[in-house]
Amino acid sequence: MRSNLTSSTFSKSPCHKIVIVDDEPAFRSVLQEILKTFGFVVHAYDSVENAMQHLEENIPDLILTDLMMPDIDGYQFMQTLQMNPRFNLIPVVVISALAQPEDKELSKSTGAAAYLTKPFTAKELRQVINKVLDL
Repeated sequence: MRSNLTSSTFSKSPCHKIVIVDDEPAFRSVLQEILKTFGFVVHAYDSVENAMQHLEENIPDLILTDLMMPDIDGYQFMQTLQMNPRFNLIPVVVISALAQPEDKELSKSTGAAAYLTKPFTAKELRQVINKVLDL
């Protein structure tokens, strides 16, 4: 992800809660820091299993998930969310290096509200989040 932006580049958001699910520690950390500069409350997890434990106690306003993860992938995660009435209204943004049209179509059909292809800028991330959360 490319980012040359400071926290003053964007206005602060209301305290929306975002959950990140990505198995790459460096990416997860950078994404978390960027989202915090935007004013979001962020919880990041390295697996769907760990994220689901969090979701049992805390319903976020938005979930950002990778597709390619060990054990349970992003597609299965979105299907699980869609089948549960407690979670099926949480918007999900897929953040993935997969850039083929069929990856984007499958993501949309399994519940993704938006799709962001890696690498992306902080500005692009903010635009997608604003659109999905209707900010």
